[in-house]
Amino acid sequence: MTLPLLVLGVLSAIAASSELPLVQGGQRLDLFLEPVFADAAALVPAAYAAHAEGAEIGLMLISLAVALVGSFVAYRFYVADPAIPRRLAEQTRGIYKALFNKYWVDEAYDALIVQPLYRWSVKLWEDFDDAVIDGAVNGVGRMIQGDPTSAAAQVGYGAGLRVDPHPGGGGRDRLLALR
Repeated sequence: MTLPLLVLGVLSAIAASSELPLVQGGQRLDLFLEPVFADAAALVPAAYAAHAEGAEIGLMLISLAVALVGSFVAYRFYVADPAIPRRLAEQTRGIYKALFNKYWVDEAYDALIVQPLYRWSVKLWEDFDDAVIDGAVNGVGRMIQGDPTSAAAQVGYGAGLRVDPHPGGGGRDRLLALR
């Protein structure tokens, strides 16, 4: 896993160097994409478009300082003195537990969103599927159960049958043999 991270880090550094404002001819990507965003530049107010001289360099230095401090802390915790994380976890047990459990966000999401949706889905499946879907299939089966010509048509022997409206009404047609 170390090698892919090193490759990504080197490629990120190369890509970032093409955007450095300190380098002569830097920000090549901005120049390349300028025609694409030409119309959008007219929509941005001048107050937002202009930035103080050096603000970009200042933000770059702040992010570099944060990265260096993080690297130093990681080195101290995991290389120089691996007992530091254990001692820190024992001293700040509540904070450590909250961070370790990711503020219990997953548990809250499961309790408030996933489980109610799951229970509703099971209820819908039990009530709607059993009553409507299975009821329709079983109702059709019961409707043709006692009619021998329907049973013959159902298994494929209905080539000589025709549909004749049932004289008694009720919307039920009968299959009659053509002989």
